[in-house]
Amino acid sequence: AARLIPAPEAEIVRRIYHLTVDDQLSCGQIADLLNAEGVPPWTVSASSGRRSVARARLWRFSRIRAILVNPCYKGEHHYGPHVRLVPALVDVDTWQQAQAVLHSHLILSSRNAKRVYLLRGLVVCGVCGRNYCGCSPPGRAHAYRCQNSVHHLGCPAPQVSGRWLEAQVWAQVEDWLEHMDETVAALALRQQATGDSAALLLVEARRLEEEAEGHQADRDAVLDLYRRKRITETDLDSAFSRIASEQATLRERAAELRARAARAATAEQHVETTAHLLARCREYVQSGLSERVRGEVIRLLVRRVVLLPCERGQRPGLDVQGVWC
Repeated sequence: AARLIPAPEAEIVRRIYHLTVDDQLSCGQIADLLNAEGVPPWTVSASSGRRSVARARLWRFSRIRAILVNPCYKGEHHYGPHVRLVPALVDVDTWQQAQAVLHSHLILSSRNAKRVYLLRGLVVCGVCGRNYCGCSPPGRAHAYRCQNSVHHLGCPAPQVSGRWLEAQVWAQVEDWLEHMDETVAALALRQQATGDSAALLLVEARRLEEEAEGHQADRDAVLDLYRRKRITETDLDSAFSRIASEQATLRERAAELRARAARAATAEQHVETTAHLLARCREYVQSGLSERVRGEVIRLLVRRVVLLPCERGQRPGLDVQGVWC
C-alpha cells in the first residue's frame, strides 16, 4: 500500500506549481505522482465550506488543472467583475509560467490527438462536477462523455454528440460577437453601479492620509501647552491618546479606500480587456472559419460549459460561461 504522506494544503499547492514550472510535468503526470506517494487530496464541504482531507479519493487531471488555473493562489479572488486581494501561495511570475506550461501541453496534446475536440477541458458535468472528455466510439461520430461515466464511477450523465455540443457552444460565441457592444456596455454599467471610481477613491485616500499627517501639528500644540504648564501631564496623555486614535482611524479609512480603488481599477481594466478580446475574436472569425480559428476563439472566450441535468433520452441544457463572467 502507498505510504500516506501528511502535507499541509499550502505545501501541496506549492509543490504542484514547482512540478509544473520547474519539472514541466503534465497535470496527469502530477496526479499520478501524488497518488503513487499517497498524498491525500482535499475537498470542500458543501454544508460548512470547510476543507477536509478526502482519503478515499484520488488526484485527477481536472483537480490538478483547477489548482493551476485558480488565480486565488497568486493572491487574487475573482467574483464576477470584482477582484479582492487574498494571501498568495505562489508569486505572480510562477503562476504565469504555470499557465504557459499548461498552454504548451495543450498544444502538444492537440497535435498528437486523433481528432480535434473544440471543447477539450471546458465541459463540466452538471450532475457530479467532473470534466467531460472527448471520445470517438467505433463507427460513430465523436462525442463528449463525463469522466466519472468513463471510469464507471456511477455518474448517470449522458454522453452527448460532439457535433451537436460544439454547434451549440459556437452559436453562443457568435451571439457574443454579434452583440459585443451590448456585452461591454453591460459590464461597464455593472462597474458604474458600484459607485466606485479608482481615481476618485485614490484622491479621497490621499486626503485622509494628509489629514492624518496634519494631526502632528495638534500634537506639537498640545506639547507646547504642557511645556508652558498650561495643562497637566494627565491632560497631555489624554490629548495624545485622542490624537493617535483619530490618526489610526483616518489611516484605516484611507487603507480601505486604497483597497477599493485597487478593486475598482481591476474591474475597469476588466471591461477594457473584455472589449479588446471580443474585438480581436471578431477579427479572427472574419478572417475565416477554419477549425483552428474556431478552436482558438472558443478558448479565448469560453471559461467553461456546464451540461445541466436532464431526463433520460433528452439532450441536456447548457450554461456557456464567458471568461468575463
